[in-house]
Amino acid sequence: MGRRPALGRHPTFGRPTAGPAGRRPVLADLHVHVARARGRLVKIAASTRLTVAGIVDECVSRKGLDVIGLVDAHSPPVIAELEAMVDAGELEPLPGGGLVIPGPRPLTILTASEVEVDEAGLGPVHYVCYLPRLASCREFSEFLEPRVTNVSLSSQKARTTGEELALRAGKAGGFLVPAHVFTPHKGYFGQGGTDLRESFSDQALAHVPAVELGLSADTGLADLIPSLRPFTLLTSSDAHSPESIGREHTAIDIPPGAPLDFPTLARALREARVAANYGLDPRLGKYHRAFCPACGHIAAEGHLLGETCPACGGARVVGGVLDRILEIAARGGAPTGGVPAGNKPAGPTSEGPPMVRPPYVHIVPLAHVPGVGPSTLRKLYRAFGGEMRVLHDVPEVELAAVVGATLARRISAARAGTTGLDITPGAGGRYGRLTPPT
Repeated sequence: MGRRPALGRHPTFGRPTAGPAGRRPVLADLHVHVARARGRLVKIAASTRLTVAGIVDECVSRKGLDVIGLVDAHSPPVIAELEAMVDAGELEPLPGGGLVIPGPRPLTILTASEVEVDEAGLGPVHYVCYLPRLASCREFSEFLEPRVTNVSLSSQKARTTGEELALRAGKAGGFLVPAHVFTPHKGYFGQGGTDLRESFSDQALAHVPAVELGLSADTGLADLIPSLRPFTLLTSSDAHSPESIGREHTAIDIPPGAPLDFPTLARALREARVAANYGLDPRLGKYHRAFCPACGHIAAEGHLLGETCPACGGARVVGGVLDRILEIAARGGAPTGGVPAGNKPAGPTSEGPPMVRPPYVHIVPLAHVPGVGPSTLRKLYRAFGGEMRVLHDVPEVELAAVVGATLARRISAARAGTTGLDITPGAGGRYGRLTPPT
């Protein structure tokens, strides 16, 4: 079992109650997939329950999120479904951009498109382009259609570049975020990059305010890469099922009285107004350590696994996020960049100190806590209104009154920073395993 030393800050549970100057934190998961729309397949490797209506119901009834990003809004069936919901009054366009589900628990939806690009010198890399309006999603879909095999499907490989995508998103009033940047499969750094400036000009980087960490990394690990100093760090779920929505999410500071719309959220990312990130302990991610499929060997803590397996000599080693980050750090990383002056969304051009990072809180989603099954989840949702409240707000004594002392202790341990928990690290596409406290 592994006990990894803390590389970031791990405060106790509880969402930030107020940001600087009275800003209010909202909880956002900016990477959620749509599996089907208008009866057509959109995301192949995803639960068919991930319809737009299913996602909304999950977020409003069971998760309690404030903001989500739908990353398949280039797909014509998805666009048509969102437009139909607007026509029916189920969705309302926000004046500045974005959509809102009205009601006692309003939910803001950002429209976005995850695109795969064969980046020169790296190979396939995923980027998410966030776009402010359905009209801009239609224009982006028209741009993609001649460049992909099937524009209706999710995350299609496009004959374009990250540079072109960033400039196009920026021109539409949106922005680009490199997705799950450290994963060995289609993450920018996982594919061999060390600095986004290898693929983006300063003009394009003006529209890249943030990077997405992915499930197998956290802030402490990311800050071992000097070239990431100027960028806001986000953590999102990359949800392929309703249950996984919100398993990683970000608390974003919003100024008092500001509308929870696209411009407000985009500006918050550009100004690094993230109050906290909440995500899996990286050891629980599927690609945290290097793994040999021939013999099952998993790299030990602090050991860099090379191209061949040290246990059996096998050459088909699946790279690990921690191993890749340590490899870059051992080489001295990439040229350091300064924090853009005044937090403007400009590309890094000079050396400077690291950006001050918000807390990264290691959590375990409720469904992954040993002993918490569907019936227990229903009890928790009925009692407290949703998973976000349980993870952030409800004292252990109140949890115990609903699910008993043992499960209450496990939930409290799993939401308060997991550094001291016994975890077998994930590797080779398999999630890590948590040994529950007694």
